[in-house]
Amino acid sequence: MAIKALPDESKALLILLASAFLFSLMGTFMKLSSRDIPSTQLIFYRATFQGILVLIGMIFIVEDGGIHTTGNRTANATRTRLIQHPLGRSHHRSVVLARGIVGGFAFLNYFYALKVLPMGDAVTLFSLYPIITVFSARIFLGEEILWSHLLAALCSLLGAFLIAGPNLQNTSHSVSGSGSGNGIDSGSDDGDNRLGYIAAIMGSFGGSAVLVLTRHAGIAVHTFQLIFSWAIFSILFSFSFGHSPIGIGIEEPWHMPGSSETWKYISAMMVFGSMAHFMMNYAARLAPAGLGAIVRSSDIMWAYLWQVVIFDQMPTANTIVGVVLVSMSLILTAVTKMRKEMKVLGTSSENTNAMMGDNFGAVDELTPILGRSGTLSGGDGVA
Repeated sequence: MAIKALPDESKALLILLASAFLFSLMGTFMKLSSRDIPSTQLIFYRATFQGILVLIGMIFIVEDGGIHTTGNRTANATRTRLIQHPLGRSHHRSVVLARGIVGGFAFLNYFYALKVLPMGDAVTLFSLYPIITVFSARIFLGEEILWSHLLAALCSLLGAFLIAGPNLQNTSHSVSGSGSGNGIDSGSDDGDNRLGYIAAIMGSFGGSAVLVLTRHAGIAVHTFQLIFSWAIFSILFSFSFGHSPIGIGIEEPWHMPGSSETWKYISAMMVFGSMAHFMMNYAARLAPAGLGAIVRSSDIMWAYLWQVVIFDQMPTANTIVGVVLVSMSLILTAVTKMRKEMKVLGTSSENTNAMMGDNFGAVDELTPILGRSGTLSGGDGVA
């Protein structure tokens, strides 16, 4: 790996670590807010806030329309502001819209799971989406599956069963742990808990679909266009489902927050969530995908820390073993990705040496790979 690239990559990894911490804070303040407010209403606030920020950003971002060739003459296309194509150009719009639809669906499940489940359980189960993506990417993108992927999938399935299985089967078991000594409501009834575990797992499948669609879009679509599409459909889905008979039956009708404390929690949720989302999208394009995935999975650690310290919910022995297995599967998948990246970089370096020939001498290990900027692959958030 080139020395010149290390500072940018190191900074990107630190930014990813910070974004994982901020995402955990977003989840904490969301859970505190949800004591008084339905999860769909909180999604509406969160998506509206970030959607407005993205709209403002698109006003100032100039989009390069590409290069048009006419006969033997080549000319630059007219440069336009991103706001003129907020959902992408016509040939990419279907992917942008699909990403928004799937992302909005995943967010509905994620926020509901955060509300009714112990925070660590919700985050861990939702974090299964990179493992699911390995198999969905094989089906839709033709990416290869390695033996390490199968082992990771086995670990994640067993871990998910240990976390959610007993709670789905045992109607008399409360997954919320002990009560809270901080005056914080830490539990929901068993029906809500079962639905919450189902929602977390469904959300992980939605997150996997978001990653596949984002990879399919590639660099042809701006990150702001993907986030704006997510914001639009999150607003539509949260409002329509939150006001439907089913949504009202599951939670409660929308209403204005009744205290300044709840407004503070909501504001913190919106600010920390938006900061984490922008930071993740920026850093994921610079950090190595393998190391980046390991760093991003640190949000599981933060989630269980806040679950114990703030919500006074102690995980069970089954949950702890399940979390270890899920974390191992994520790390195994990330390490496989790292090894693949290193192999590709090494091959590129050898090809560069061969092309330069003996007259120029061999390229040493400190020489940057020609044409490389940042990393081989980036990522995008589900939220």
